[in-house]
Amino acid sequence: MKINDKKGVSTIVTVVLLVLVAIAAVALIAAFIVPFIKGSLSESQECFAVLGKVDVVAGQNTCYNATSKEVSVRIKRGFASDVSIDGVAVVLAGSGSSKRFDITAGGSSPSVRTLSKAYGGALSLPAEGEENTYVFNVSGSGMSVSSAEVSPVLASDKVCEATTAEIPACA
Repeated sequence: MKINDKKGVSTIVTVVLLVLVAIAAVALIAAFIVPFIKGSLSESQECFAVLGKVDVVAGQNTCYNATSKEVSVRIKRGFASDVSIDGVAVVLAGSGSSKRFDITAGGSSPSVRTLSKAYGGALSLPAEGEENTYVFNVSGSGMSVSSAEVSPVLASDKVCEATTAEIPACA
């Protein structure tokens, strides 16, 4: 028996099989990749709708009082009717450390109050187009606050991009 006498798969059948394998591979990849991309895009669109809609307002009510170790931050909420903002995450930073505070409608914190209320009272978020001033007690942290980051928190608990502002000393 000679080597040339062996029968093999024809070239046409080989090409057809390779094309079918390639199509199957593309279908499997698409089945996993497309849903992943769609999910990522929908989350990004939520945050894009609130981009720049929560800001720190500079001025008299945004400052750090080194004597009382309190930080006042005035937060403005813009109009974002497409997406529900369920809270605001505030990160105060300075002296090489930072501390996060979460503000939710109806929530309370022993270290956060609105300008006109006592610590531990019910908090409220600014309505669309309005501003609220929050006072944060940082006496136990040992830091001298120099900046604040404010991020909207969506109904899906996703924390979106922060707006950063310098916090001057109170006059």
